[in-house]
Amino acid sequence: MRLSRPLNDANFKALIKKDFDQVFLLTSPIPYPFHFAVHAWFVTQSKGQVNRYEFGKFKGSPHPQNIGLLKNFFEPITGMNKYWWQPKYRHPSKLIGAIEGSTASEASRVIHFLENQSESYPYKEHYHYLGPNSNTYIAWVLHHFPAVGLKLPAAAVGRGFGF
Repeated sequence: MRLSRPLNDANFKALIKKDFDQVFLLTSPIPYPFHFAVHAWFVTQSKGQVNRYEFGKFKGSPHPQNIGLLKNFFEPITGMNKYWWQPKYRHPSKLIGAIEGSTASEASRVIHFLENQSESYPYKEHYHYLGPNSNTYIAWVLHHFPAVGLKLPAAAVGRGFGF
């Protein structure tokens, strides 16, 4: 499942199927002047509950040095700042792929992993532009679920760190 256009609230809500567990992989360009690279995150939906999971270094983060794992720090489809000095303007987010299924599916297992195993992410206290970074976290999760077929794009700098 991919969208050729940027996500907005209406087309994201149209993707939600409350009878299934769903995992969406999204990206957004990072702030200028490095906007050729992307930041990735997961959005999950289970029984109507939507959550966003990501790792990063964000101003205002509750973690030391603003580095850490975050759940629902941003709205599900909110993209990254266009400019690091101006949070008002944001890049659009893009759906890279999605999986869905019943409560015994791979989607359900990924959601359970995100909820219960994220704290075991080995680089949760480290952040560097080339890795480990937000994309390293996403790649780490996907490494545990190779059968789901979700892949990070080449612009996801840090996706290969440690793998």
